[in-house]
Amino acid sequence: MNDIDDFLQPKIKNTSKLCFLILCIAVFEGAVRKWLSPELGIILMLSRDLFAFIAIILCLKNYSRYIGINIIYLLFVWISIVLVWSLWQLITNQTSFVLFIIGLRFWILYLSLAILCGLSMNEYELQFFSKISMYIAILIAPLVIIQFFSPVSSFVNKQLSDDSDSIFTVSEGIVRTTGTFTFTAGQSYFLGLMTPMVLNGMNTKGLVKMSAMVRILAFIAIFISVMLSGSRSVLLTFLIMAALYVLFEYFLTIKKIDTVRFFFILLIIIGIFLVPLLFAKAIEVMQARFLAASESEDAVQRILTMFFGEQSAFEKFKVFGYGIGLGSNFSNVFLTGSEGFNLAETEPGRVILEAGILGIVFILLKWLIAIYIVMRSLRQTLKFKDSSYLIFALSAAIAIIIWPISGQISANVLGPLVLMFMLSKVFRTITI
Repeated sequence: MNDIDDFLQPKIKNTSKLCFLILCIAVFEGAVRKWLSPELGIILMLSRDLFAFIAIILCLKNYSRYIGINIIYLLFVWISIVLVWSLWQLITNQTSFVLFIIGLRFWILYLSLAILCGLSMNEYELQFFSKISMYIAILIAPLVIIQFFSPVSSFVNKQLSDDSDSIFTVSEGIVRTTGTFTFTAGQSYFLGLMTPMVLNGMNTKGLVKMSAMVRILAFIAIFISVMLSGSRSVLLTFLIMAALYVLFEYFLTIKKIDTVRFFFILLIIIGIFLVPLLFAKAIEVMQARFLAASESEDAVQRILTMFFGEQSAFEKFKVFGYGIGLGSNFSNVFLTGSEGFNLAETEPGRVILEAGILGIVFILLKWLIAIYIVMRSLRQTLKFKDSSYLIFALSAAIAIIIWPISGQISANVLGPLVLMFMLSKVFRTITI
């Protein structure tokens, strides 16, 4: 059986099994670190890095013909450029070899995994991951509810530090929920991944069987987790994605007179109005947070900073950069023993300071790719009458431009997973 025949089989390939393990470790490693043993975190992280490396090798060995030799060549060209650039920085900036390895990990490993596994993942596997995502969303929602209504100092709200004063709160006595992650950012990126996966799973026609009850519970679970997250960006992103889903699916329902799909949409609309009534406290807290933010910050300046980086990043700009990997929170732990970002807080600012001119090129490539995938997905949504194309593309565009993929451990794996599932959906040329 050749690689194309293997691709067409409605089964879970070994590469996708490894991606499943990576997803599970990424979601639950924070719980192990904060509730069991912080020392196990490095073991779990190295384990999923190993799984990612093995999955990359298997993709190159078994599915290179389907992925496309030109894509593989371009990926190797990018890896070579980053490698040479990092070696030059290692020599000229006299940074440590450990930081050199950290930089290659953050810039290359999971990006390669996303491209190769995404382009070799078939429709059956994507629907399998959507089903798994639904179960994960349902599983974690009760924990989020307990965290929201528990005191800041309670065990469920514990973070790596035992100091309860360091725990982020939305208002006095109400935490920003972390779910299974060690910090609020991880939970935000997790919800950014789960949203397109759950909405994709809402499709009533699929190769993987999912009961209507599971679909409904998953949507409600992800909506509750978003409402209780305390994050304005997560809430706005989810509402935009849900609105696109309802808008496109309702329009398609009218065209096809699909009563089952219309029933799902009706339940979603009811849920959107019902959940805020059950969690009125969360609505009050989010309203207060939006109001406080509008009074204390310039919304336009915040958006520009998120998309293009801080002004200080351009003021401290170096042609060859300060060192790829130097801006990550993992390197900060290595250098100072404390978590947090070096160089810059935003992804564009950090990339520019880490890599200099190459960082600017990388940012421009991200924007070009984001625009292309959104335009391509919009055409596919209209052609195939499936809103998940556009939802996946928008989620991936947000992840690769805004999320700190090059600097934050959770974003470094969850962001590429969003990209991987988007590639499987939007760039799949053969269907089962």
